[in-house]
This record gives sequence, structure tokens and C-alpha cells, in this order.
Amino acid sequence: MKALIGFIYRHRLATILVAVGSIVVLVLAVLVLINRLAPGLGVQALAFLAAALTAVLAFLGVLATQAINVYTAWSGQRREQESTRESELQKYLEEGFPADPSNDQKATSMAKARSLLLRLDRNRKGVLLRFFHEAGKIKQDADSEGRGPLLG
Repeated sequence: MKALIGFIYRHRLATILVAVGSIVVLVLAVLVLINRLAPGLGVQALAFLAAALTAVLAFLGVLATQAINVYTAWSGQRREQESTRESELQKYLEEGFPADPSNDQKATSMAKARSLLLRLDRNRKGVLLRFFHEAGKIKQDADSEGRGPLLG
């Protein structure tokens, strides 16, 4: 559904609606011409067809508007999530590491890092892990269970 909405949004929806409207006008013109040439068809049939075409056009307009609104909301939400992730990463990188951390500060730092790694996308995870590596905070050794702390 998102792909369809994105396609409609990117491919000049106004042009599509103008094309559909032009076709409807041509159909109505043909109906009027038929009514002039063959008066037996009656004005009531012409009025009914015009009303039906108007209803269909209104429905298509509503669908197009809803599709644009959904796509706009979705892309806004995506931009907001990206902005939140970026600001969380920047905040963590600006805080840095304490010079001589206590055990509590190490535990807090590890918890923040793990929590942040769960929320970040893969590109930002790479930035954060490069930061840890360059700061010399990633340990290679493991404890007796084969697990080692992320930060040292």
C-alpha cells in the first residue's frame, strides 16, 4: 500500500485527475450530441449519466486526497523517527566517557549503550561502534560463560 501511495504522490496526481476529468467532459459532450441527434433518448438518461459520472469523479478525488494524506503522514513520521535517532546518537557521542569511571558509571554507560544500540538503525549503529572502537572501549576478552562486557 505504501508503494502505491508513493507512486501516486510522485507521479503528478494533478495531471492524472485532469486527464480523468477531460475524459468525463468528452463523454458528457458525446452524450449531449447523441441527445441532440436522437431526441428519443431523453434528458433523464443524460441527467442520470451526468450525476453518476460526477459521483465517480468525487469518489476518485476523495481517494486521491486520502492517499496523499496517508503518504504525507507516513513520511513525516519517518522523518521524525530519523531525527529522534540522530539526536539520541549525537547526545550520546557528546556526553563521551568519564575519565576514571566507577563501577556504577561503567554499568550506567553499558546500559545506555545497549539501549541506544537497540533503537538505532544499522548505519548509526556502525557510527556508534566505530566510536567505541576508536575510544578503545570494546573489549575482546570474555568471562567464564563466553560473554564479555561491551564497554570497558
